[in-house]
Amino acid sequence: MPTESGPTKSGVTCKRNGWELTDVHTLRLAIGSTLAVVIAFGVAWPVSFLTPVFVWNFLRSSSAGFSLAAGLDVIRSLVVGCLTGVVYSLTLLRYPTLFLLVMWLLLFLIFYANTGGISPNLFLWMMVGVLVVPLLGLQSLGLSLPIVGYLMAGGITAVVLTWLAQVLIPDSLASHQASSPVGQPAPIQAKMSSPRRVRSACLSTVVVGPLVTLVYTFNLTDELLMMVFVAMMAQAASSAAGAKASAAMLIGNVLGGVAAIVFYYLLLAAHTYGFLIVLTFLGSLVFARANFSSGKMAPFYGMAFSNLLLLIGQSTAPGGDTAGLKFVVRVVQVLLAAVYLILAFKMAERFQKKPSRDGEAAVSQPVVSGPT
Repeated sequence: MPTESGPTKSGVTCKRNGWELTDVHTLRLAIGSTLAVVIAFGVAWPVSFLTPVFVWNFLRSSSAGFSLAAGLDVIRSLVVGCLTGVVYSLTLLRYPTLFLLVMWLLLFLIFYANTGGISPNLFLWMMVGVLVVPLLGLQSLGLSLPIVGYLMAGGITAVVLTWLAQVLIPDSLASHQASSPVGQPAPIQAKMSSPRRVRSACLSTVVVGPLVTLVYTFNLTDELLMMVFVAMMAQAASSAAGAKASAAMLIGNVLGGVAAIVFYYLLLAAHTYGFLIVLTFLGSLVFARANFSSGKMAPFYGMAFSNLLLLIGQSTAPGGDTAGLKFVVRVVQVLLAAVYLILAFKMAERFQKKPSRDGEAAVSQPVVSGPT
């Protein structure tokens, strides 16, 4: 077939023997995710179902590829975040009041570092380490430590599988010249001033802190996902941005949940390991193609299959509920997280504006009424 080129979502459309660059990325994403399912469900270590979720998100998030530096950053962030959670749990979990005070301080420091441009991976895993690991420790410290170890092992396995997928399905299948990403360069964001960073971090902490305190005080383990959702969406530090992030998360969860229900009942009809692999490959091909399309819904399809993998993994785990029940619970938790986030931000923003107006009046008063 003739060689041709034109713009796509990934910045370039190149053909070599009929292969477009988006075709290569689609096939790589499908094969990488399926390979992760083969290993995770075949070996079936605790929380192994998270490994395909990691691989899917690593491969779908950037058409420029998952570099060695990016993989090492994920591993470093994963280890630092999980070990921080372990040390925090072992030292302070027995002192509830001090534990919660330090929790608020850690939340502030994480949000403050996030406004300074730390790695998104480090932000994510520090939140997981600080919020999730101690909650597991509340159930049993003896059981939580092995789970953290399995989580780190699963994350490192996902990084290796992502690199392997890029070696097996390189961009060179589509083009001789793929030396650098052709997409638009990332915009350079102006650094926030220190007072603005403090104000933003305080606002996010005030929004997330009360919910975290409630969950830990009453040991509400069923609200773990809701707490994590709120923490991740609160980094925007505004009600408008929080509402936008909530809507995006809700759409992705609904799409993924509906697909997961269909996927789950197909598995019940032919409950074999081989059929799971075939179904995963076909499903990932469909969602990967949609993810790399130029449509406005493309990011939602990527998020949807990530949720599908998570729901299926939880449903097929020992003692897991059906995908339908998991879907309903997850959507309800996203809705509750969205409502809480928007209301909390609006209350905090209103409280923040009122002193500001009073302060302006106090400053301007001497100018108006002073001697002339």
